[in-house]
Amino acid sequence: MLRIAIPLFGRRLRRFARRCLVLAVATVVMGAWAAAAQKDLKRVFAYLSVNHLGYCLLGIFALAVPAVGAGAQASQAAALNGVILQMFNHGITAAALFWFVAILQQRTGGHRGIDDFGGLRKPAPVLAGLMGIALFSSLDCGPERVRGRVPHLPRRLPLAWVSATVSLLGLLVTAAVILTVIQKVFNGPVRNIA
Repeated sequence: MLRIAIPLFGRRLRRFARRCLVLAVATVVMGAWAAAAQKDLKRVFAYLSVNHLGYCLLGIFALAVPAVGAGAQASQAAALNGVILQMFNHGITAAALFWFVAILQQRTGGHRGIDDFGGLRKPAPVLAGLMGIALFSSLDCGPERVRGRVPHLPRRLPLAWVSATVSLLGLLVTAAVILTVIQKVFNGPVRNIA
């Protein structure tokens, strides 16, 4: 999208930017709600991956809209940097999370449901710690990252505050899903999965 769609089809994207923005917001929100409905760890992380890439689409479609006014170039640069940083972060954390699930699945004989685990902190503290770091990285804890999720949309699009607000709903659901995974998998009594 960044290398081909915007440079070659920028005018067409500008015409359809609002529709594409609606699709990006739907990707964010529906990906988060779909992740919340899952009981399988791989499916949870797959839908969270869709959710995270929806934020990249928001930034890309913000780039497609012509910027006007003071600071327009800075706003476009911030949107581009936010998209690239989100893609880089997502690539590392998603790969790590799927790897951790594969380790859990291999060690437990194929179990990967959220309710299959409990108290993982006690028998495998290093795995739990590293997976916790990857989960919090996926959550993007930090105020500058939350602001960077929807990069400068209110200045760039009319009614963009609606899309930013709805996207924040997806961020809240994502946080609830990740914290639920941490609570159910790492805490509580150790389950015997034999």
